[in-house]
Amino acid sequence: MVVNWLVRHPRITDWALVLVALATLGGAAVRHGHPALEIPLALVACLPLLARRSHPLAVLAITTGATMVLVAGWDLYNPMPAGNGL
Repeated sequence: MVVNWLVRHPRITDWALVLVALATLGGAAVRHGHPALEIPLALVACLPLLARRSHPLAVLAITTGATMVLVAGWDLYNPMPAGNGL
């Protein structure tokens, strides 16, 4: 029933996906020390998801590239602090 509704309303599904991704990345960016750099990268990583149905490969390339920069540059996804002895 829910799946049928989501299939009938693809734009709402796309917006929901973007909002969840932005909440996750945006929240992590605010918690870290470089929100001025991380928030724009989070937008670059998430907003193209709105075009994923019409341009899937371009969206994949853009979101992957932005996510790689976030992960490599600011350890956004690293749950362990540096220098913890492990």
